[in-house]
Amino acid sequence: SVPSTLESRTAAIQGFVKAAKEAVDPTPAFLSAALFGYALSETPEHDMRIGQRLMDLAPYVDYICPMVYPSTFIPCNLGLESPSDSPYEVVARSMAYGMSRTDTLLRPWLQGYWYERHDFAEQRRAAEEANDVGWCFWNARGNYDELFFVPPLGIEP
Repeated sequence: SVPSTLESRTAAIQGFVKAAKEAVDPTPAFLSAALFGYALSETPEHDMRIGQRLMDLAPYVDYICPMVYPSTFIPCNLGLESPSDSPYEVVARSMAYGMSRTDTLLRPWLQGYWYERHDFAEQRRAAEEANDVGWCFWNARGNYDELFFVPPLGIEP
């Protein structure tokens, strides 16, 4: 019922997250928000025309879960000629951008489809090198290689 403007979009998303925080705060639960991966590297004031801005949401959640799927980035994003050919770099650079813009913990969604085993491992490696709060793979069919959920050697579950 309201025209779609930068102000109306960002206010709607932020208002929802604020209300969720108020509902969750009295409980022992954590609150997270999944954002498109672009939200970490875009100009902070840009909302991608969908209301998602890191600066508006990070203060109200325990975790930001950016969807840093390499295949969704277009050529030259993140300074990469072909982001989809560089899964490690996409995750590493996205996380670096995000961590430079917020103190809220980042737990990325990684691309769990299309790529070969090595590319999945490279995304996981980039996420683990960036921080130690975890990561999630996403695959619409729910098909996952169970080996990607085994802790690295020397790490107890």
